[in-house]
Amino acid sequence: MGTSSRRSPSPGRRATTRDPLRCNGSGWRVARPTASASISAARRRTPRRRPPKADVALVQPRFRLTELWLSGLLFPYAWGFLVTRSELSRETRRGSGFQSNAALSSPRRNGDHPMLHSTMSALRSRTKMIAAVGLALVALSPAPGAGAQPAGAAKECTDHWVPVQIRPVGELATGPLDPAYEAARQAANSALTGFGTYRIYGQLCKPAGVDPSTVQVLVHGFTLDHTYWDPAYKPESYSYVDAAVKAGYATFTIDRLGVGRSDFPPAVLAGGPNQVDTVGQLVDQVRAGKVDGTVYRKAIIVGHSYGNWIAQTVAEQFKNVDGVIASGYLHNLELTNVAQFVPGSMIPVQLYPQFATAPLGYLTRRPGVAGHLFFGPSADPQVVRNADADPQPGDPLVGALFVNQAGLPHNITVPILFTVGSKDFFLCGSEPGLDCSSDRAVVDRERPYYPQSPSIEGYSQADAGHNQSQDVGATDFYRAAVEWANRHVGAGAQ
Repeated sequence: MGTSSRRSPSPGRRATTRDPLRCNGSGWRVARPTASASISAARRRTPRRRPPKADVALVQPRFRLTELWLSGLLFPYAWGFLVTRSELSRETRRGSGFQSNAALSSPRRNGDHPMLHSTMSALRSRTKMIAAVGLALVALSPAPGAGAQPAGAAKECTDHWVPVQIRPVGELATGPLDPAYEAARQAANSALTGFGTYRIYGQLCKPAGVDPSTVQVLVHGFTLDHTYWDPAYKPESYSYVDAAVKAGYATFTIDRLGVGRSDFPPAVLAGGPNQVDTVGQLVDQVRAGKVDGTVYRKAIIVGHSYGNWIAQTVAEQFKNVDGVIASGYLHNLELTNVAQFVPGSMIPVQLYPQFATAPLGYLTRRPGVAGHLFFGPSADPQVVRNADADPQPGDPLVGALFVNQAGLPHNITVPILFTVGSKDFFLCGSEPGLDCSSDRAVVDRERPYYPQSPSIEGYSQADAGHNQSQDVGATDFYRAAVEWANRHVGAGAQ
């Protein structure tokens, strides 16, 4: 990985003139350097150069744990040596007077004093005992990196591409079809191309060494991607994934079709119905163990904004999840804000160089609008800059879809947690039906639309905007989501 900045002793240095205890081949003796040797060593000694500050910053973190561990390993020997030296000096003066170097260097040959011989034997035994105790303590202590780990280090993540089918419209519908609708459907299917198999990218994360029994499938919103749930910037503050994994859940964060690392179908096939159908297929595969080999007994679907609508519709149509965490989407929009700002904020995605070859029809947001549309007044400026720098493609009809679904009830039969930032640009306001100021207000606002759900709960994130997982108070949102999930579904291990 790199080289240490520590210097080795100079090749010309004679360590014997400085070692207080040395072996000459026939025994141990105290080495007392002469004055001339000390002066000569001092002349040869050159001051060590400190590495530049930049080098220190690079080297120090790499070796800190290693140095601490080695210190623990060598400490017993150093301590035993110091004790031996001290006791030897005291006993020689007490028992037989100070002995010359020559006398101490060969004790048996020169007829050593009995007290000195017994003292040396006892002190060598004491040194071995101290060393053994120290080594035992080192063995019992955790190896570097095995103890408390930094944020995010305790999760294991793997990348996956899940095959899904985009099917003709008639295969998505249930129940009898109106004859006029059926005729239009057949005409559309015969004119359209692009049906077939596509791949959805997802990142599966779980606690290191653990196979949880519950997986959370996370669906991002419009012009976002999977990193919304697990950004590189300050994950300790803005990573839903880290919070869920720490609580014992597996997470599967996806790029929806037409976004990020997933496949791009023709834009006309990337609309809401196909998004719902493909995400539903994906949840089935994740639960069945077709993604990472783990069969998950339970699943929670977590959706944000447009992804929230997708998540709720999957729960309603596929019946393959045990709970829904619904972020950033409530019935009744702040239509004044939507009508005034949203149409002028969208541009063709091909205007961004990274999407120049994307299929025609995809939209994204203009540069510089993320702060106003997605964040509250107290958001971290760097988070806002990151969002502006990374727009993603989106469905051109997403706005019409939201307005069309605004007053419709949902036949969801599992518990739901609705979460919203109290400063959400699209959902909150002073008009009747737009109250986001408290948990109770959120519940009262949504309960009439979910008559089949056994539990409706709400969470209002103070001062947060639309992208609440990356806004002020995000960790409080994570705690609320984890606490709700524990009560209604549970993590558990396989």
